[in-house]
Amino acid sequence: MIRTAASFILFQLAWFAAVIGGAQGWPLLGSCPAIVVVATHLYLHRLQWKQEALLILGVTVLGVIVETGFIVLRVLHYEGISGDVALPPIWIVALWFAFGTLPNGSLAWLSGRMWLQMLLGAVFGPLSYVAGAKLGAATIGNPATISLAIIGFGWALAMALIFRLADRLRLALG
Repeated sequence: MIRTAASFILFQLAWFAAVIGGAQGWPLLGSCPAIVVVATHLYLHRLQWKQEALLILGVTVLGVIVETGFIVLRVLHYEGISGDVALPPIWIVALWFAFGTLPNGSLAWLSGRMWLQMLLGAVFGPLSYVAGAKLGAATIGNPATISLAIIGFGWALAMALIFRLADRLRLALG
């Protein structure tokens, strides 16, 4: 219970630091708490470090793909990124890096519940981007309803893939 709460709180702190860092033009500084979250998670899961490290890496790669898709589709624009760059900023990559700790951390209760994973991704994914936009880190494309629907769809799929990867790694390496 304490680990679950700590996982949730640490990720939220990393989220705020990264978003504020991105909005204020301090992307590297804003990314540092995400690295601390991952290091702490790997320490706490040191008996399964290989499984966790592969999951975190897989989630990060998936995140870069998802974010690149959002940028290319023009549903999102990140502050400090020129219009011709399709890759997400480092602070977004750091967020996905930290998010990789959650499937076996504070979101472990979602394991085996694909429809709930997808529903929560479809709802809370877009809400996270709206919050980031309100903090000045990004702009949501117009029309916003279509952009947010695309983000929700992307997050629904991403959540299902993330938990599938976590399950596969648990079976293979657990």
